[in-house]
Amino acid sequence: MKQKMMLMMSLILGLTITIKAQRQDTTGQDDLVTSSSAVSTLPDVIVESVSAADLDGGPVTVIVKNQGPRKAQQFGVELKIIGSSSDKELFNQTGAAGPLLPGQWMKVIFQTKMGLSQLRYCATADTRNRVAESIETNNRQCGRFSGKP
Repeated sequence: MKQKMMLMMSLILGLTITIKAQRQDTTGQDDLVTSSSAVSTLPDVIVESVSAADLDGGPVTVIVKNQGPRKAQQFGVELKIIGSSSDKELFNQTGAAGPLLPGQWMKVIFQTKMGLSQLRYCATADTRNRVAESIETNNRQCGRFSGKP
């Protein structure tokens, strides 16, 4: 099957990418297929990683990143630490991050002063939804610290 691809971009309240594919079917007839999708021009802040080098009371480092194409203004970063077998919240603190340019990241360090082995965590960027983002549902990362209990 022969395919010719042509990519056309137009700017209509943001960037819209239109892909047109021309192909010949088995009967020799040309068939034109068009697909369009909007590409956001907003920032997109995410929690890239959560780590603790010292599980015996050391700090927890949360790395946040702006993976969008526009600058993200200052925003809050929350770290919650939850019991390993219960839902009891053992730590809850909010730090500040930003502003972040596109592709830029920064560390937010939380002094927990508690043993972290096997405890669960949730880190959330832009806790008060102050940054208008292209994707509002990817601001959180949850997991469990490793180590022996």
